[in-house]
This record gives sequence, structure tokens and C-alpha cells, in this order.
Amino acid sequence: MSDIAIRKATVQDLKIIQDLNYQLFVHDSEFEPELNMDWPYHEGENYFKEKITEDTGVCFVVEVEGKVVGYLAGGIRRGEDWLKPKRSEIDNMFVAKGSRGRGIGKALVEEFMKWSKEQKVKRVVVNAFWGNEDSIKFYKRVGFKNYDQSLQLEL
Repeated sequence: MSDIAIRKATVQDLKIIQDLNYQLFVHDSEFEPELNMDWPYHEGENYFKEKITEDTGVCFVVEVEGKVVGYLAGGIRRGEDWLKPKRSEIDNMFVAKGSRGRGIGKALVEEFMKWSKEQKVKRVVVNAFWGNEDSIKFYKRVGFKNYDQSLQLEL
């Protein structure tokens, strides 16, 4: 992995992060067909700017031979005062297809774990769409365990 570098994102990375996030939405639309496909370029712009420039979370990018091929965005979970351990959450992560299978996703998660420990976090959570077996297997491979199960009812 010597040609792979992970760093905190900058505002100059915003467009490529949005493009990668759009690819994530295209992928995830198989599992949630009602995704707002405009989100990466509209609401997502402010979301990623906040993760990059403010202390509400963090956004990492991964470069292979100087080209950004993936990202991870997340932060501290807010509004969970009823739980004792402070938690962080991986909000979204994506590695471009041609760069998968090289340990990049694992390296991004490890970088987020380091950041979380610096924030005095005791537990990291992530959500994956039901049926997205590849993502679920990936997160289990890097150490995540089943925690809860969300259910929904269409009205």
C-alpha cells in the first residue's frame, strides 16, 4: 500500500467527494430506490463542507498515485444522552470500483477509528442497507458486529 495515502479532506476535494458520493448513491439505489439522487450535489455540498471545515466530524480522502479514489465521512453521534458511552458514526464511505480489493476501505475505517479514539469515543457504529451483503460483509470483516435492526413501515 505504499502508493496509497489517507489524509483529511480539504475544501479543494469537495467536488471529487461529491462525485464519489453520487456513485455511492447510484450503488445504494439498488437497496433504496427512493434515494434523493440530487443530494450529493445539493444538501451534500453543505454536509461535506461542514465535515471538512468544522469540528462536527471528519472527512478523509484516500489517494492512489496522487488521485482521490475514495472517502469516508462521519462524526460524533449527537442526541444520545440516554446512552453512556460516547459514540461516533461512519455516515458514508465509498471507494471507486477500480481501486477496491487493496485494503483501502479497511485503511479508511482504521483512520476513522484513530480519530474516534482521539475524540474519547467508546463505540463506533455504521448502518448498511438491508440486502447490501457486500457492505455488511466488509464491515464485519473489519470488526463490526450486529448491534440493532431497524425496521420500517411504508404508509
